[in-house]
Amino acid sequence: MKVYAAPLQGYTEKFFRNAHGSVIGGIEEYYTPFLRLEQGAVRGKELSDVEKTENLFPEKTVPQILVKNASELSFFAEKLFFERGWKRIDLNFGCPYPPVVKRGYGAGILENLSAMREVLECTAKFPRIGFSVKCRLPEKEENLRILQEYPLVHIVLHPRKALQEYRGTPDEEAFARFCAFRGKNPVIYNGDIFSPENVPSFVRENNLSVMAGRGLLQDPLLGRKLAGEHFSPEAENDLNRAFHDAFLAFLLEGTKKAEEKLPRLKTFWEYFLPQKEKRLRKRVLKSRSFAEYALAVKEIFET
Repeated sequence: MKVYAAPLQGYTEKFFRNAHGSVIGGIEEYYTPFLRLEQGAVRGKELSDVEKTENLFPEKTVPQILVKNASELSFFAEKLFFERGWKRIDLNFGCPYPPVVKRGYGAGILENLSAMREVLECTAKFPRIGFSVKCRLPEKEENLRILQEYPLVHIVLHPRKALQEYRGTPDEEAFARFCAFRGKNPVIYNGDIFSPENVPSFVRENNLSVMAGRGLLQDPLLGRKLAGEHFSPEAENDLNRAFHDAFLAFLLEGTKKAEEKLPRLKTFWEYFLPQKEKRLRKRVLKSRSFAEYALAVKEIFET
């Protein structure tokens, strides 16, 4: 089973991807948090995240973009392919957050057939780029079938509707129905993959690939576990500690004041290792200095 790492804004930036690929691996491709246009430009921080020199595993890294028309897609093709040499781009048709959806982006584009076709038809103008799509369930399931009319590397389907965000359970039957519709492109399952036991039977029986997001943030070894590997508690703890230390090193590289990175480190722990003792995790999240943070983390891994 191939495992892909889902993009999550504020979490799966280059520090996470570089550390995970260096220490743990087991991932077919890492997807970047989406890039978007704001007042005709892209934030410098977002562009820095997709500089090839900043990514240790460019062959496994896929920039994701948030667009709703051909001109925006063309803009990013220029920035990513012609200026930076990326040969893969993922289209975000799945972001469920209301401000994004209301503006016709993310999952919102699935309800606008003309806009969706415009973007998909524009991909043909860039035959040297492999495009994929990450999407959710639209209000009308038949809208998804449009994706199978265009040549894509693959389609990642999270079978929840935008209104659900992450509430309720993924509609595995809707996922199976979409897979049953004959199309050009392979389909990857995404949604609530936190352990090998969470993989739907339909996915296993048909030897499909999966994409993990929050589950991989909680358990960085998840990709390897989904592939059938087993770890002793000691080995798992050692690998998680090495992964944390690598993330820390990448984050602090070139930084003179470690305290400036404390907010980002706390974000890292919002998902990471939820099974660890609550009291110790609370100390990490409430640390006011880097020394406090380092001591709390040391205790977590040595307890």
